[in-house]
Amino acid sequence: MSTLGIDAGMKGAIVVLRDDGSMLVHDIMGSRVGAIGFLREHHHEVNGAVIEKAQTFGQEGRVSLVTFIGCREALWGALVMAQVPILKEPAPQEWKAAVGITCHPPARCPKDATDTQKKARRQAMNGYRHKQKQAARDRASVLYPQSAKLFARVQDSDRAEAVLMAHYGLMLMRGTK
Repeated sequence: MSTLGIDAGMKGAIVVLRDDGSMLVHDIMGSRVGAIGFLREHHHEVNGAVIEKAQTFGQEGRVSLVTFIGCREALWGALVMAQVPILKEPAPQEWKAAVGITCHPPARCPKDATDTQKKARRQAMNGYRHKQKQAARDRASVLYPQSAKLFARVQDSDRAEAVLMAHYGLMLMRGTK
């Protein structure tokens, strides 16, 4: 049994995770074509896929959300064409909680917030995102120590998140979530 975890986006990653803990990793790195080729090559190996639901963090996330959705929908379409069952399209909070990552975002700004308050919130959100990405790298290394070198660098957080989504898919298929 194996699952596909997809952290869509221009810097995302795709992972085929097998029951024995072995995995195949593809970094998207701005190439939807390469990602779709990876799916085409390995779709026959997987029993299902988990692809993250799109969400934005206020004003600053709108442009990146458009890019994310374009990449996500292209990959989603490739999964449908390859007849790979989509097990779930969870929000980030859902799959992160299921695999044991708990980071809570800072409080929202009131509607009448000053520019200083808004700036402080943006800085707090950046710190929150960094903590989440570090937590994903740490958790993936704990769950799959034989592959920890794949998550060693800060920029490997997308790989870690894709592995954790695939792990979540295995949990769903086993009925442990």
